[in-house]
Amino acid sequence: MTLFILDPPRRLALIRKPHFALDVWRPPGGGIKPGEDPTEAAKREALEETGLHVQLRRYLVEAHAVFRNGGRELPWTTHVLLAETEDTGLAPNDPGEIADARWGTLEELAGPLREILLATGRAFWRYPVALHAAALDQLEDLRDRGDPRA
Repeated sequence: MTLFILDPPRRLALIRKPHFALDVWRPPGGGIKPGEDPTEAAKREALEETGLHVQLRRYLVEAHAVFRNGGRELPWTTHVLLAETEDTGLAPNDPGEIADARWGTLEELAGPLREILLATGRAFWRYPVALHAAALDQLEDLRDRGDPRA
């Protein structure tokens, strides 16, 4: 899952993994453990990766992909959720997985951060770029319809 976590000023929580380049940031997320409730998994991942306590507000996107490498195929599903927080301080709790966290904006994700990911030339980044674009489109549609949580 991927989490679009917004605070009241509408800042977006972003994370950087240790193996990412210093200018590569993305929204937090992670997997669901066997037997784990998806809602609880989302809250756990938010807390581990950002230190934020969140309230889940809306389901934004379900995306399916098949990753291929060395003759192997890995089917993949990602769920993008909109979450809100009243917390202000970012404090990742998993230093082995998260190098840093910071506040950004939806506009930054759609513009400069998108361009940085695409400029790497790595096929790996095309999936999250498309995922982010689909989620941003959903948020824009919701705002256009007057949804106060979008």
